[in-house]
Amino acid sequence: MKVTLVSPLNGLVTEQVDTDGFNGNAVVLGCLWYWYKGMWGEGLLYFVIALVFSFTVVVPIIVWIVMGARFNREYYQHLLKKGYKLKE
Repeated sequence: MKVTLVSPLNGLVTEQVDTDGFNGNAVVLGCLWYWYKGMWGEGLLYFVIALVFSFTVVVPIIVWIVMGARFNREYYQHLLKKGYKLKE
């Protein structure tokens, strides 16, 4: 579901985000997409998990697929923690 968020700084609509679904950019770009969106901790966590299990080929691929499946929900929660509010 796509929701509209209002900035805590100026009250203007600044973000329209999906709260669920699959994010292809997170699969293709991986941790870089998390870092680009300002989610440093989550991106670093996924990077370390993929790096630790890099001796296999399957686990890093699974980690990237999980990033794609979870990104939209995690980004929505990240923005709410930063003070963004739902537009009424």
